[in-house]
Amino acid sequence: MLRRRYEAAVEAQNEEEAAEAAREYRNRLLDDCDNMLVPDRPNVDVDAWKVYRQALRDVPEQEDFPLAIVWPVKP
Repeated sequence: MLRRRYEAAVEAQNEEEAAEAAREYRNRLLDDCDNMLVPDRPNVDVDAWKVYRQALRDVPEQEDFPLAIVWPVKP
């Protein structure tokens, strides 16, 4: 839902809506991966998840934000 909202705003070239939707989508992705960083979770590459989370936090700093985001890939 949030990703579709973002994509619709990009298609409409609505920078304000795209930025808001992108941040909400990014925040959801951050929330979704919180449980991957618990210390007792087996078989998880914690360093890869930390890199992914930092890349998500850096999304608004991308040069073409908000209309051309390169979304990080989950480990």
